[in-house]
Amino acid sequence: MTAWHSVFFIALVQEGSVSWTVLAAGVSACAAVSLAVGLLGARAAAREAERWRPTAD
Repeated sequence: MTAWHSVFFIALVQEGSVSWTVLAAGVSACAAVSLAVGLLGARAAAREAERWRPTAD
């Protein structure tokens, strides 16, 4: 999370337009999506690495 995002989230909470519960749910959802994308990417890379064979230049 960048510093800009941190300031933006703090400003939202201080204004009272977003509760800490909603903010925590949003951050948790983003973290879960990021983790899923990372795991799927790692799985795809591992699958391709098994099939990769070097070729002559």
